[in-house]
Formats: sequence, structure tokens, C-alpha cells
Amino acid sequence: MQHVSKSHFSDNIFSNLSWKEVKANFKEVLSPQFYVRGVSGWSKTYYAFWAFGLAVLTYTGFVMTPFNTLSIPSWLGSIIGFTCVCAISNSSRLQGLAGLISAALIASVSIATGNYANAFMQFVYGMTLDVGSLMIGDRWTARETHNMDKFGYTMLSLGGILLWAFLFFMDMNVFHSPRAVIDSFEATLGVMSGMLLLFRYKSAYIGFTFSGIFSIVLWGITLKSGHPGSLVLFFNYILYLMNDGFALTISSWSYKNKD
Repeated sequence: MQHVSKSHFSDNIFSNLSWKEVKANFKEVLSPQFYVRGVSGWSKTYYAFWAFGLAVLTYTGFVMTPFNTLSIPSWLGSIIGFTCVCAISNSSRLQGLAGLISAALIASVSIATGNYANAFMQFVYGMTLDVGSLMIGDRWTARETHNMDKFGYTMLSLGGILLWAFLFFMDMNVFHSPRAVIDSFEATLGVMSGMLLLFRYKSAYIGFTFSGIFSIVLWGITLKSGHPGSLVLFFNYILYLMNDGFALTISSWSYKNKD
């Protein structure tokens, strides 16, 4: 059982990271064994959930939705992303190159449908969770989980307010997003939760739960606005929300896992 300590972002998971170690970690993700290991050792519940999710996303992408230019990036980005989040919830390291591909595909759909803040969120995911994971390798899964202290939550809240103001301004005045309010708010929650996940704070999944709810609303509105390719992402975020529930209750990220 993992040890849970209390800390804030001063804990540096990248400390004493050598260039030799980084190169070895980057090389590792090019090996098929890396991906086999990433989907190994999950609980039976998660294997069933993963199979269910893949079936739902495939049926939604190619049966429920007329084929269009967003069909492939929506489906493939969702399939890869869903697999990565299942792996993370099982303390497996599958994100990295796969996560970058998923983020790029979903970002392309976000840009095409006018959800520019969501595209920014995908970019941040790629640069932090995925590139960060590529750099530190197994340090990420070996790191202890933490409960954040009051100072950390204060700084996180201030950062979130500033980020939301920036994203809302950009959506309204630069990109003229048709869904600026919810797009910017959903992206802010997602980015903040992603930072918590990178540094392995259990509260990441509380943030992802709220982010997931707003993501479902965002892509539901996008779907109703005349973008049928958004249906896959709508269901994808429902699956993400279900995963958050599992992570908070039965996974190694659960608050039940204490000393």
C-alpha cells in the first residue's frame, strides 16, 4: 500500500534527473514491451471497463455517427486517451508518446469545432503529463501519492483564477469561441487537475470529476451546435467521468489507501 504524505508543489519529481536517464526513458517508449507492460497488471474490473469503453467508442464513432472529416481523429484520439487514463488509474505508465498523439488528435477536433480553450488544455496535457512522463520514466509510478496542504491549495486556486481569466479573454476577444464561458472554465479545471496528476496528488481525481462533468456539457453543446463528430468525444468524457469514480474508490489513487 502506498504511503500518503502531505505536501505542495515544492516537491520536485524532476530533481537530480540526468540527461542519460531522460534518453533511456525516451528510448523505452519505442519498445513494444513498454505498451504491453502498460496494459498489464490491471484489476479485472478495469479490464472489463476498458473493453466496454472501447466497444462504446467504436460503435459511437462508426455506427451512430455519419462518417465525416472528424470521425477518425475523434475516434482514435478517444481510444488512445481512454486507454491512457485507465492505465494511469492502475498506476501503470502508458502516457507519453501515446498521450501526445491522443492530445494532438483531440486538439484538432477542438479547433475545428471552436473549442479553443479545450485545444489549449490538450496542448498543456501534452507538454506536462506526456512530455513530463517521457522524461522521468518509472519515477512517476514509483513516486508516493500525496495529499496537498493548505498552501498548495491556495496557490492552485490563485493560479486557476488567473488561468481562467486568460483563457476566457482569449476565447472572447481573440478566437471568438461560440462557447467561451464553459470552454474556458472546463479547460481551467482540466489543466489544474493535470498538474495535480503529474505531481501525484490524490485530489487530481476530484478535479477531474468536476472537469469531466463540464467536458460532457461542453461536447454536448458542441454536438447540438451541428458538429456530429463531437458525439464520440461526448461519450469519451462520460467514460472519463466513470473512470474518475473508479479512481476515487477502487484504484491506488483512492483516499481509502492510507497508512
